[in-house]
Formats: sequence, C-alpha cells, structure tokens
Amino acid sequence: MEAMNSIFTPSPDAKPLTCVQRMKPKFNPTLFKCLCAIAPNYSPSRPKTTSLLSGVLVMAVLMGSTLSFGESQYPNTSSTALHLAASTALPKNTAQDLESESSKDPGESGNSNLNAQWMFEILLGEMYNLQGSTAKGYSLLLDVAKKSGDEKLFERAIELALQARSGEAALEAAKAWSTSNPKSKSAQLYIFQIVLALGRVNDSESALQKLIQLTPKDELAEMLRSIPHQYSRVENKASASQIVEHALESLKSSKTLGATTWSVIGQMRLVAKNLEASMQAVIKGHAMDPKSMDPLWLALALMEERNTEAENFLSETLKSKSSSIGLDFRLSHARVYLSQMRLDEGIEELNQLVKENPTYAKAWLFLASAQSEKGHDRAALKAWMSYLALNTTQNDLPSLEVDQAYLGLAQLESKQGHWAEALEWIEKVKNEKNATAVAIQKAQIWNHQGYPQKANEILEQLPEDSAVAQRLKLMAQVQLLRDQDNTLTALKLLKQAAQSEPDNDDIAYELAMTFEKLGLLPDMEKVLRDIISHTPTYHAAYNALGYSLTEHNQRLPEAKALIVKALELAPEDAFIMDSLGWVEFKLGHLQESLAILKKAYELRADSDIAAHLGEVLNALGQKAAAKQVFKEGLENSPLNTTLSETLKRLGVSL
Repeated sequence: MEAMNSIFTPSPDAKPLTCVQRMKPKFNPTLFKCLCAIAPNYSPSRPKTTSLLSGVLVMAVLMGSTLSFGESQYPNTSSTALHLAASTALPKNTAQDLESESSKDPGESGNSNLNAQWMFEILLGEMYNLQGSTAKGYSLLLDVAKKSGDEKLFERAIELALQARSGEAALEAAKAWSTSNPKSKSAQLYIFQIVLALGRVNDSESALQKLIQLTPKDELAEMLRSIPHQYSRVENKASASQIVEHALESLKSSKTLGATTWSVIGQMRLVAKNLEASMQAVIKGHAMDPKSMDPLWLALALMEERNTEAENFLSETLKSKSSSIGLDFRLSHARVYLSQMRLDEGIEELNQLVKENPTYAKAWLFLASAQSEKGHDRAALKAWMSYLALNTTQNDLPSLEVDQAYLGLAQLESKQGHWAEALEWIEKVKNEKNATAVAIQKAQIWNHQGYPQKANEILEQLPEDSAVAQRLKLMAQVQLLRDQDNTLTALKLLKQAAQSEPDNDDIAYELAMTFEKLGLLPDMEKVLRDIISHTPTYHAAYNALGYSLTEHNQRLPEAKALIVKALELAPEDAFIMDSLGWVEFKLGHLQESLAILKKAYELRADSDIAAHLGEVLNALGQKAAAKQVFKEGLENSPLNTTLSETLKRLGVSL
C-alpha cells in the first residue's frame, strides 16, 4: 500500500459531522418494512447489493417525504413514491403487503425504532458511496458501527477509507473498532497493517505485540510466519528486523513456538542482509525443536544466498532425517541447486527423489528439465515420458505442467531435426497461457523446413498487450531473422527498441550480438562496454566481449581478463567456462584449456562445448578421444553449425 493521500482527512481532534446528525431521519414504518425485506440480501462488504435499494431510496429521497426529514413538502406523495419504488425493487408479495403494513404501529415491528434508524444510515452511507461521496458514506457507516459495535460495519468503514486512499481515516476506524471490541483480532490486524502502510514502523511494535496477544494459540504459528511478508515493503530492513525481534522476545523460549519464532527472526535478519545472524537463528530454532520445518526453510533461503554454513547444515540434516523430510522441501532443495546451475547435484537429488517416490510427478518434471539443460537428451526424454505416464483420468495433472512436458519433448525432436514429430508434440499443448511459446516453436520449425514467410507471419501475430509481451515478440523475431540471415532487418528492429528502452540491458546485449554477426566489432564493443559501465554485474556482457575478441584473435590477454571477470560473477556457468577454455587454447595453454573445457563439458554436454573440447584433444594428439567427443556432440545436436564447421576445418570424418 502506497502512502495514502486523503480525498478526505477527518480531523484527529474532532469527530466528523455525520450526514445523520445533519438530517436527523425519523422512523417511517412503511419504508422500514421495505428495508427489512431487502436486508437479508444486503452485505456491507458487498456494495453491489445496494442496487436492490435503488428503487426505494432514490425515489424516496427525490420525493422528499419518505425518510421524514423534518416537514415534507409532498405529504401526500410519500406512499405513492414508496409503492412505485418497491414494485421495482421487491418481490410482488412484499410490495403488495406494504400498504397494510404501513398502517400498523411501529411497535408491532420486530425491530426497534433505533434499529430502523441504523438501517437508514447504513443504506444512505452506501448510496452516498455509490454516488461518489465516499467521505459521507464513511462517516455514516463508522457512526453506526460505533453505536452498534457491528464488526462488519467497522470493516466496511475501513474499506471505504482505503478506497478513498486515506490511511488516517482507515486507522481511525480500526482503532474505533478495537475500542468497541478490545478482544477483536481482526481489528488489531487492521491497525498493524495500516500502521505499516503509513510508514510508522516504530509504532508497529506495540501493534504487533497486541496482535500476538489476541491471536488464538492454534493460529499463532501461522500468524508469526506471516510477519516477514507484512514488513516486506518497509525500507529500513535493519530497523524492521530489530523491531520484530524485540516484539517476539517473550516467545523465543517457548517450547511450542520457539522454533517458529527464531525462524521469523532469522528471516527478518536475512532480509536485512545479516546472513551470519540469520544462520544463528537457524541453529537456535533447530535446537528448540529438531522436528520443526521452519528452521530448515530458513536455512534453504540462506542456501539460495550461497551461504556455505546453511548448505552444510541442510546436507547433514537431510542425510540423518531424509525419511521425515517432506517431498516438497526435498524438491525445493534440489531446485536451489538447479537455480545455481549446479545441475549435477540437483539431478542427483531428483534421481533419488523419484527412485523413492516414483509417483511424485513434479520431481519427474524438474528432473526432465534439468537433464535437458545439461544436454542429456535421452535421460530428459525418459523423465518427461515418466511424468506424462502419471497423467491419467484418476490423476489429472495441472495443464500448465503437462504442456511444459509437451514443449520440452518438441524441443528435443527439433534438435534432432525431426520436425513432424516436434509439431505433433506442440499440437498437444492446450493451455492458453502457453500460446506464445507454442507460436515461437512453430515459427522456428516452419523456418527450418523452408517456409520463412509462414514463420514470420506466425510471429507477427504474437500479442503486444504488455511490455513483457512486446519484448518477447521482439526477441523471437530477432532470433528468427538472424537464422534467416536477414540480420540487417534484425538490426533495424533492435535499434528502434533500444531507442524506446535505452536502459534495457537485454535489448542492448542483443543489439551488440547483431553488430557482431554483421562484423561491426567496434559497434559491438561500444554497446557491451556501455552495459558493463552501468550494470557491472551483467556477466554476459563481459563474456560476449571476451569471446568475440578471442574468436578474432584480438587482444587475447584482455579477452581472458574479461572472461575471468564473467566467471567470477557466474562461477557455475558452463558456457563462460567454455569461453575461458577457448581463450587459453588460443593463448597456447593447451593443458589449462583441456582441464577447463572438460569441466565445462561435464557440467553441460552442449555441442558448442564439444566442438572446442574435441579440437583441443585433437591438437594434443588424442585423436580417439577427440572423435568420441565430436560423435557425442553430433548425436546430441546434428544441426549444430559450430561443430560441423569444426569437423570440416580439421578434416575429421566420423
């Protein structure tokens, strides 16, 4: 919630003058009967239900006398107006009964005159809100809420205040609610959230402590877990961490909540970038309750930050308690490895997971993707087929996940040049959310089959309804144009995009790669150095510049320094390792090159890496080993141009 500048801001020193106080409505038994008939369908939290009232209230207000505001100017038209309105708003039997009911004494009604007056004020408040007078609606509803103590009305008043972007008014209503019902957890939760939204972080401690006191014991653990999210938009993370820790002081030693409490404290420390203190919270939480998963989830978050101590802690815990650790946690642990490009470790854990739990579909899906990423296409095929085998009528898997398998299988067939088979898999994709991915793969297939115009038409139909969609379409078109050797058109598109988004590093990077393909090396270098200057952590720019210099045998020591910097930023990236191995080869450091390229190929069996590794082996006289690597590369990707050109240049036949 952003800082809320008020459309209306009630004075903190004086109660707002309500519409009710000004107009002093009197009881009208006929209208009251009509309103009571509507009331079962009315909900303060569903303003649209007030449309039922339009026939009654609008007519009544216009005719003047129905609400009995002082002396009516139209004393003889009240019943006519009301009956006409009721006939459009109420069921026939209710409207027909109004005349006889209007003659009854108010005391015969099931509700008191005071309750009728509250109903008038509630409905008027909603009508004012619908007409755009949110301030009047808020005042009316809050006034009735204070008198009646109705929690839904307090909540509705808060909603109106937030709708008007007045945090102060919302806080006033929440505090009034808490005063009316001091034991209301909902009221205190609103106070806590609004105080944070208003940026009053220092005031949040007392609000949080009171919220903890009011939360039932069986709900307290979940409430504690939500605290880091509540503070997620606070700018001063260190201050927020200290405030939360102080507020939770009394729970640190709790036998039932100690582990969760320390985990929450650890999360706040993690967000504040105090990783060492966060790890201490993991250890303390785990010591409080070794069976609790909360400290383990915190350790996993630390592992994502490449915290070695957290990784070692999880490794030991998973070894000793693997049978008691949930499948979702083990999958998440494997996914952290994959996100860090530590494919071997992720694949090892996923293989163990599916071996022990062969019906755990998600594990098969991630295993397939990891094997494909590593270049182990046969293993990826097996894993995807194992996943799809679990998609039965009795076990209907999520369509987005199933489509991911179909798209992965289509990609495998495309790598082999099996275009018809690839299209068969693509046609199975059904979820509309994958329409763009389907279109891009279809365009690539048609282009490889010799139908470039059809491919271009498919991409031209891609949506452009958001910045992300526009960028995705641009990148797909650029790649297709470069594949068609229509690089000048690709350059034109990228220049236009770069002018529209001058700070977009991804577009600038693609522009540089297009300059390189056209042989415009000074232009390429200028763009890449611009990226490096304003985004020093953009490792792809260092690698691309270093590799391009290497390919053209220019400034090789400088090229190596650039690639080393890229590898420092992305130490598990097999392609950057490949670049480093290649520049070492160009520098004449064959043994160093061989060691680096072997590691890169182990991490990722890519055909480009195979081409470089095979050439180094060939140069070292290891002809048989070189041929084996070349053969594996061709089997993995028969259409790879880098590999085929290398074999032709070296005169190697397989």
